[in-house]
Amino acid sequence: MNISLMIGQTAGLIAFLLTKQHNIISIVCYDNKNLYESFGYKCYDSIYDERFIDGLLKSRLLLCVHGREIVPVSLLRKVRYTANVHPFYEKYKGKSPIKRALIDNCIDADVTSHEMTENVDNGKVIAQHKLTISGDTVEKVYNELYPTYAKVIDDTINFFLTEDKQTHCII
Repeated sequence: MNISLMIGQTAGLIAFLLTKQHNIISIVCYDNKNLYESFGYKCYDSIYDERFIDGLLKSRLLLCVHGREIVPVSLLRKVRYTANVHPFYEKYKGKSPIKRALIDNCIDADVTSHEMTENVDNGKVIAQHKLTISGDTVEKVYNELYPTYAKVIDDTINFFLTEDKQTHCII
C-alpha cells in the first residue's frame, strides 16, 4: 500500500518502522529528520509543502502519529484513507492527553486510531487497545504505551488493506 506519514517523537518512529514494508511515498517528520533521510527517504517540514502534497496524491493512506499540524479538509480529500493515532482518545482528545491524564490520576489508558475529519479528534474509531498504566510521568506513561502504539498501527494498516480487498471484490 502507498502510505504518506506525518510522524513525530518515538511513536512516529514506531509508525515508520511498521510501514517500511509498504511503499512510503511522502513523510512530514517533526523529529529525527536525519534518521529518516539516512534510510533514503525525503522528509518535509510541513504538510503544506507542495512536494508532500504531490506524494499524498499518490498515497492510499495518510497516517498521522504525533503530527503537529491540523490537516485541512482540502488535504484530507486528496487521499483515500486517513488515520490519526492518539493516546487516551476516549477521555482526553486534543493536545497533551497524557499530561491531562496524569493530572486527573487516570490509569485507564487507550491507544486509538481514528479517521481524520474536519472536526479534530472526532473521526470514526478504526482500532483501539486499552490498558492500565502505572507511570507517574509523561515519559514513563509513553514507555508503557509504545507496545500498544505498535499494535494499533499494525491493526490500522491491516484494516485498510482489508478495506482495499473488499473494495476490489465489489467492483
